Formats: sequence, structure tokens, C-alpha cells
Amino acid sequence: MDFQVVVLAGGTSEKLSPLVSKDVPKALLPVANRPVLSYALDLLEASDLKDLIVVEGQEAAQLVDAWVSSAYLDRLRVEVVVVSEDLGSAGALRAISKRLMANDILVVSGDLVTDVLPGAVAATHRRNGAAVTALLCSVPVSGPSDTSSSSGKDKAKKPNRLNIVGLDRSKQFLLHIVSGTDVEKDIQVHKRKIQAVGQMEIRSDLMDAHLYAFKRTILQDVLEQKEAYRSIRLEVLPYLVRSQLRSTPSGGSGTSVDEIESSAFQSSGNLQCLSQHRVIAPSAFKQDVLSRSSGGHRCCAYIASKSKYCHRLNSIQSYCDINRDVIGEVSHLSGYSFSAQNNIIHPSSVLGSKTTDHTVFLLRVHSLVTSVV
Repeated sequence: MDFQVVVLAGGTSEKLSPLVSKDVPKALLPVANRPVLSYALDLLEASDLKDLIVVEGQEAAQLVDAWVSSAYLDRLRVEVVVVSEDLGSAGALRAISKRLMANDILVVSGDLVTDVLPGAVAATHRRNGAAVTALLCSVPVSGPSDTSSSSGKDKAKKPNRLNIVGLDRSKQFLLHIVSGTDVEKDIQVHKRKIQAVGQMEIRSDLMDAHLYAFKRTILQDVLEQKEAYRSIRLEVLPYLVRSQLRSTPSGGSGTSVDEIESSAFQSSGNLQCLSQHRVIAPSAFKQDVLSRSSGGHRCCAYIASKSKYCHRLNSIQSYCDINRDVIGEVSHLSGYSFSAQNNIIHPSSVLGSKTTDHTVFLLRVHSLVTSVV
């Protein structure tokens, strides 16, 4: 499969302080006694995607390179490339753009812990001839497990993880996407977009997993033309989705559907309660704008089954959640079995409201010590 893989492993997120440091960069933060980066690399190996560029910051690059060279010797061909950490995900891709040579590029977040095979996303991308294909997963739950709570309350979903997603009736094509944090009350969808596709299903129960397949030439064009873009999720992906429905074939001077008419459909209501909403246009207006013969580019979605696990390690809470999950209900990811002789942080452990940085640091040290043992 002619794919080049980029793993974005850099980042010293303030949300993970003081777990991460110069000695323990985010990519090597232990999850069930394994660096979190190993979960993404193992999945890529399982999908036979073995030529990788791992993007890392200056301070962490040497440590990550040494670990990868040792752990994946004769298994993966990995080049660790140093990129400034303040560029953002889109800026990191822009910095290594000249190294991208394959027809398609698979971009994976190094903090993603999932059992969705990247190869499945890549195959869907190729089958649809898409400009971009994004992995969308069910929004993960967060907090203490139900079994440890006498009240039996459901774990709370984090509002800032929401994405408002618009899909076609086949649920293959991504027609609309916006971060839930950018939407306070109403969802606005241009009428001409609905008329162009006939029907759109709007959902707020899906999370952008930060795993994307891009057509290389389109990705490089966007990065070159939109020099101010720093984020794939917040800028590059929404831009491609907005510009995919055109009134003339690709390469022409047509106007994108979003620019043709300013009126919009509004759906009021609490986004926490909204899971699905269907918007339908009169059939007379429907155009086959998503077919291969219609020109322009197509943005696709790979929607993971609800039975699949998908979580990103981007906060202390998610660090606790993932460590609990991978030695419990999704232990197949880590191969880890909990016992008195083989223990890490106990599944019932939680960070209380009075937890201090010193306590968190001790948890980190305990996990690192057991990794060495």
C-alpha cells in the first residue's frame, strides 16, 4: 500500500504537567508499563505500515529515537524528525512537507490509544478516492468506573470533546464538521449544501480521533496556501470539508456551495442532548455532487464501531482513564493482567479534588519504577 505515515508524537501539554518532563516526554509516558507511543506503533505494524516519520520536539527527540531504535529494531523503519513544538499539528506537517513523497499520507497522533486498525482507514480512503478520510469514534466516557461507584451513575462525557458532524445518507462522506466548543446553541448549515446532497445527518456523539488519511498533493496545497493554519482538526479538516462541494469540476473557477447562499438551517437545542438530527431537502434539488464524475474532491469519514476503544492521552484525567481501561475492559490492547505481583496504579484509584501536584508526581514515579522492574 503506497502510504507514507507521519506520527505526531511531540507536545509537552500543560494539561499533563507534572507527569511529563525533560526526562519523561509525553510520547514515553507509561500506559500499563508501556510508552503510550507504542500503542500507535504496534497498530501501524499490524496494518503492515512500516515506513514511518515520527515528529518530535527538540528536547524529546533523542530519548524517543533511542527507545524506538531499541524496541522496534528489525520491525519498523522509523525516522525521528525534530520540529519546533510551537508550530501545531498543521505546522509540523508543513515543516516536513518536502519529505512527503507517497501518493497518500497517513497522519496519526502519537497519544492515540485505540484498537481501530489504521490500515482500515487507509483502505477506505483509497476505495473512495478521497482527499481526506478522518477516523471518527464514539465520544469516550471519563471518570471513575461504574463498578467502583455505589451510586451507579454514568461516567460524564467531556463537552469539549464534542464535534458537530454532518454525514451523507451512506455515512461515508463528511459534509460538515465544527468543534462543539465553537457552537453555543444553534447549528447552522447552508441550504445549498443540503440541496446539493439531498439529506444530511447531523451528529454530536462522534469524536475526531486525530487519525487522518490525506491525498498528498491536496494536503501540500492547503499547507502552502494557508500559511497561518496551525491545527489539522480545527483548520485544515474543516477547510477541506467546506470547499469540497463545488458547482464546477475541480480546477475550474466555480464557487463552493457554502459561498453561494448565505441563508442557513438552524437547529436549536442543548448539544449535550443532541445525538442525531436529519436535515432533508426536496428531492428535486438533489445533485450527485459526491460521485467521482462530478469533479472537485471528496471528504470521507471512517466511523468506528461502538465496540471499538478510542481515547487520547491529553490530560491527567485521560491518563487515569486509559491506564484503568487497558488493564481492565480493554486489556487486549496492552496484554497486561493485573495481579499482586504485576501491579501498577490500581483500577479504583482516582484523582480527588484535593489531589496535589506532589501526589500526582508520586503516582508517576511509582508507574515508572514498576516499568523498570
